[in-house]
Amino acid sequence: MRHTLAALLAVASLTSAAAAQTEPASTAAPAQATPPAQSEIGAAVAMLFFAGLYIWRSGQRGLGLVIAILAALFVYKTGSKTTLVLMPCVVLMVIGGRWFGGSILPALSVFAAFSTMTLMTLGTVLFKPLDTLLQTILPGTTFTGRTDLWRFTLELLRPREWRGFGIESFWLTPHVTKAEQPFELSWDMREIVNAHNGYLELVVWGGWPLLAIGILVLVLAPLWDYVRTPQDRENVLLADFCLMVLSFGLLNAFLESFFLSRGNQIWLMMWMAIVGLHLARRFRIT
Repeated sequence: MRHTLAALLAVASLTSAAAAQTEPASTAAPAQATPPAQSEIGAAVAMLFFAGLYIWRSGQRGLGLVIAILAALFVYKTGSKTTLVLMPCVVLMVIGGRWFGGSILPALSVFAAFSTMTLMTLGTVLFKPLDTLLQTILPGTTFTGRTDLWRFTLELLRPREWRGFGIESFWLTPHVTKAEQPFELSWDMREIVNAHNGYLELVVWGGWPLLAIGILVLVLAPLWDYVRTPQDRENVLLADFCLMVLSFGLLNAFLESFFLSRGNQIWLMMWMAIVGLHLARRFRIT
C-alpha cells in the first residue's frame, strides 16, 4: 500500500510524457524558448525522479536509485532548463528541510520559495521597485519575453480584474485576436493561447477572488496538511513525496499555465499530490 500513490504517479508520468512528445510545438513562443514538448516531457519525468527518491527512502533502494538516475538523465537530455533547476531545489527544500527541521522547515521553505517567485515574476510587472531590484540582480531578465505578455494581459484585464473573462475564453476574444501587431514586444500576443503563468491565468478566468481561492486550495491547505501529518515513518515519507511533486508544480506554474487543465500531466499529478497530502494527514499508512 505504501507505494501505491508513487506507482500511480510514475505510470501517469510515463504515459503523459509519451503523450506530450506527440503534441505539436506552439508557434507563439519566441524562438529562444525551449519547445513546449520538451518542457512538458521534462516536467513529467521529473515526477518519476521524485517517485524514485520516495521508493529509495522506503527501503527498495536499488529500484528507487535506478528510477531516480534514469529519470534525471532523461530530464537532462530534454534540455528543459526550468526542470533541471527546480528538481534539486525541491529536493533540498523538502528532504533537506526534513533532516534539519522536521515538518515545519520544509513547509516554510516551500512557502518562502513560492513567495519569492511571486515577487520576482508577477511582482516585477505590478511593482516597478521589484523590477528594478530584479534587473539589478539579474540584468536583462524577462523570463524569455514573458514579462511583456504579463503586462499585456494585465492591461487588458484591468476593466474586469475582479470578475475575469471566464475559463479559457479570454484568449479568443477580440481584445486579443484583434489587437494591433506588437512589433516592439517579444511575443505576438494575437497568437497566444494562455498567460504562461498559472496564477495570472486564474486572475484572467475569475479575477483576483479566484486567485485567492486558488492559493488557499493549492498552497495553504496542502502545506497545513503536510505540517499536521502524523510522524509515523510511512506517513512522513509519503507526505515528503507529495510535497515534492506539489512544490515542483507550484513553482513551474510561474512560467507555464496548466491549472485546471484536465489533459495536462503536471496538473494531474499535482492534484494527486494534494489528495495524497490530505490522506497522509488523516490516515495511518501501514
